[in-house]
Amino acid sequence: MKTFDLTVETHSAMQEGLKQYEGIHPDLFSHYFRYWANRKTFSDNIISRTDLELCRKLVISNLQSVLKSIEHYGLSADNITLILFTGQSTSNGHAFKHEDRMIVWIPVETYQTALQARVFLTHEIIHGIHYSLSPGFLFSNESERIHTGRQIITEGIATYFTKQVLRINCGVRNFLPACCRQGSPDTTKNSERVVTMKC
Repeated sequence: MKTFDLTVETHSAMQEGLKQYEGIHPDLFSHYFRYWANRKTFSDNIISRTDLELCRKLVISNLQSVLKSIEHYGLSADNITLILFTGQSTSNGHAFKHEDRMIVWIPVETYQTALQARVFLTHEIIHGIHYSLSPGFLFSNESERIHTGRQIITEGIATYFTKQVLRINCGVRNFLPACCRQGSPDTTKNSERVVTMKC
């Protein structure tokens, strides 16, 4: 896997304007602004240097253990280019194809805990691996992106294999913000947590 960290250039590039920032990796930002973020309000959502550095360190400090877990499970991330950057807090990341490689993009500002970083780094890298193996699930327009069948399959695969790779035995409740949790987890005979979600 190749890794590029664009976060360190965020504030210096943004001083010159959004076009300067986008120029660091035009294909990434073209994809990001087409499907996931609003270019017009982007500059208003950039977090402070201090907060950005904390999020960046959180992601970087968990990346190697995630890659080892993926490799140990038997999956290959050799065809993945991982890009860390500063986004608009509208997505935890995703993947797209660029030339002959899969680009997995990680907007670091959305990662607040080590657990969240491990789970979503794994999840997004799994998307990249899945798309490499099954390129028919890639999307090229908004209608394809939001197609319910495609989303059920791609998100289901990424979620299932994230749980397998990280050996997670509980539901999704622990990874949700407090606003999306409802009720208390119940413990079943097999120690898995039964939860309900309300978002």
